[in-house]
Amino acid sequence: MVEVAKNNEIIGMTNEEIDLIDLFKILIRNKVLIVGIAVLVFIVSCVGAVVVDRSSKSARAIIGYNYDGISAGKSPDGSAFSSSEIVDSIILNRVYRRYPILKREGFTTKDIVAGVEITGITPNDISKVAEVSLKRGEKFMYTPSDYVVTLKLTGDNELDRNILNTLLTEYTDYFAFKYNNNTVFPKMELDKLGGYDYVDRVAIVRESVIQIMRSAQGLSGRGFISKQIGYSYEDIARFLKSVEEIDLGNVSSRIAIENVTNDPFGRELVLKNQIRELELERKRLMGTSEVLERMLKEYKPEGTQVLLPSLGEGLKISTEEDYYTDLLDRYREANTKIMEINVDIKERERVLSEIRAVSDAALDTVRKNIEETINKLNNIIDDVNIMNLEYTNQYYSDQIRVISPAETVGGSKSKFIVVMGLVMGLILGSMAAFLREFWKHLKEK
Repeated sequence: MVEVAKNNEIIGMTNEEIDLIDLFKILIRNKVLIVGIAVLVFIVSCVGAVVVDRSSKSARAIIGYNYDGISAGKSPDGSAFSSSEIVDSIILNRVYRRYPILKREGFTTKDIVAGVEITGITPNDISKVAEVSLKRGEKFMYTPSDYVVTLKLTGDNELDRNILNTLLTEYTDYFAFKYNNNTVFPKMELDKLGGYDYVDRVAIVRESVIQIMRSAQGLSGRGFISKQIGYSYEDIARFLKSVEEIDLGNVSSRIAIENVTNDPFGRELVLKNQIRELELERKRLMGTSEVLERMLKEYKPEGTQVLLPSLGEGLKISTEEDYYTDLLDRYREANTKIMEINVDIKERERVLSEIRAVSDAALDTVRKNIEETINKLNNIIDDVNIMNLEYTNQYYSDQIRVISPAETVGGSKSKFIVVMGLVMGLILGSMAAFLREFWKHLKEK
């Protein structure tokens, strides 16, 4: 019995070996069919991998912000921060104009917006703190300083990378222009003031001084001292104050005292118009004064409601004494204004009478004083522009940067698809070979 069992086992093993040999022979006989099907499936999988690769890949870059307030969700100017400013319409239009192919292919700026994805990068320690706070039921606010910007638009990996790099370049330029404080003040040009009268020239220079002084005062108190010129903004404001009060003040006084003008006929016309307007105002006030004087002389208390038609308003008073006092105050005010107008008229008449008596020496002195003042102001403007650039480079030059330029990411499934296609091709080829042999065997029977 033992020997019979051993013989049966040997026979079974022999049969298995024979079956494996037969299977191998089948595969060898149908190798062309197997290889053909495998190649066909491999080609199809390669095409599919290319399609999947193009659709799954995208351009990715990293941009970072570095300024006080970003973690609190603030922009450099204190307004609310928004990463969506990356796709601001101004920036999109610039990028769209840089790539005419987008228009030819039917893409719009809206398509660019739809293809851009912006994701904040939150450090692990911040994530843990946020998780703990949320578990406690506490609110946790945090604005990331670094962002991943992804673009999937045309399907052309190189084109998408170029578009994304251009988008971030335009954005960083826009951000720097919008938020930095590098104000460049233009220098005063004496030749451009030649068409103005001397009074107007002084006014133009004074306006420039005031504008620069306000800017310097706005940057004062921050402890900034220029390493190049050694001044602070407080020093600049003090220099400009001196120009306004002393230099321009002296020129204005000389122009007023000596009645200096480079357009006597125009000056004469202006003075005559001013005198005419003052005379009309004086006439109106004199009429008001006469009415008030007559009301004071004819005053008779008749209640607490009095109407003064000449003044065009009703006066509600509590006592008769208040009414009389109010009339008297109005009368005094009108007469005071009349006296002031008389003084102004006499002064303008004096200037008008002397308008043609300006000496060449006085003109030369005023011209020289204005030129010296402008030169002094231009030297200060040079210092201010140097300081502003130095201040901007110190506090704002690194407020935004592209940490990692655009690169193509994704497409990891393509290799898997190719390998699986090759494997499936071999399996399908083998199955086809077995089916072929099975069909032959059926026909033989």
